[in-house]
Amino acid sequence: MQKTVDQARAEGAEYVVLVAHLGTTGAVPSGRAALWRRTRAASTSLSTGIPTEQYTRIDKNKDGEDVLVEQTGTKLATVGKIVIHDDGSVSGELVKGLTALDPTVKQVADEEMAKADEQLARPVGTATVDLVTDIDGVLCVRRGETNIGDFVTGALRASTNADVAIVNGGSFRTPILTGTITYNTISSTFPFTNTLVKRSVMGQQLLDALELGAAKYPKDSGGFFHVSGVTYTIDARVPSSVELDAQGGFVRIAGEYRVRDVMVNGETLNLTQDYTVVGTSYIMRNGGNGMAMFDGTPILLDSALSDVGGTGRQHRRGLREPRGAGTHYDY
Repeated sequence: MQKTVDQARAEGAEYVVLVAHLGTTGAVPSGRAALWRRTRAASTSLSTGIPTEQYTRIDKNKDGEDVLVEQTGTKLATVGKIVIHDDGSVSGELVKGLTALDPTVKQVADEEMAKADEQLARPVGTATVDLVTDIDGVLCVRRGETNIGDFVTGALRASTNADVAIVNGGSFRTPILTGTITYNTISSTFPFTNTLVKRSVMGQQLLDALELGAAKYPKDSGGFFHVSGVTYTIDARVPSSVELDAQGGFVRIAGEYRVRDVMVNGETLNLTQDYTVVGTSYIMRNGGNGMAMFDGTPILLDSALSDVGGTGRQHRRGLREPRGAGTHYDY
């Protein structure tokens, strides 16, 4: 973050606005909240996505300078407005109650929505049973095996010919009910604009990923893994010894592993062997949920996972790429 701010200033930016998906307290670990407090030379900060935080106020950046902070809540509860005045001062407000519709804009939006609705209604398959995220009213997808997790990871592994598929529980937002599966069904279940990424990783890196995914078990965690091609047990009696850096990225396992009896396609995991692992770009490329152990490993495939038009871009490469600037937010 600081590097980006410094670059913007060096290129002549008079004002730097931090736009984030993080709150101040409570919603995320304190080390990743209030970005403006840990950044020099930021002018203002505009954040969204935290329902309980709606305010405009003055705070301090890392240099002790005044920074205008706006938290807009979520789902367009408010719209953050920032005004840069002629004298260089900055003010802001949260705009509420936006109910009036511009007829011209509405017409354009309706036309575009009609096109999207037609595409989203296209059937892609049929579910013969409910694929669930909850069991008996209890959310299970973030701390246990579910049939929707088995179905999705099995499909990803089969379609990419990977040894192992992993998808974090936070990726699943709605169940897939019995009946016709459409693009809209898939978009509702997976609303994020992920791509599908396959990498070649060492057995040790796979083990570390499984261990990090199990770090909070049996508590709910968006980082809990659903898998295909690999089986293992979690010994919840063993305290997690995962060490993360200040940004929430994986560093090492400092003690005993909670993950035991790991088998890949029926064979004992070999820590020095290469395996192909497929998952969403959030985990496999951007290091989401702290998955930094995959940094620098070869990317074998990167294909569009969320594509309403169904064009399915695909990129195959054997390059070693650094982790992107993705967040470690626990979805």
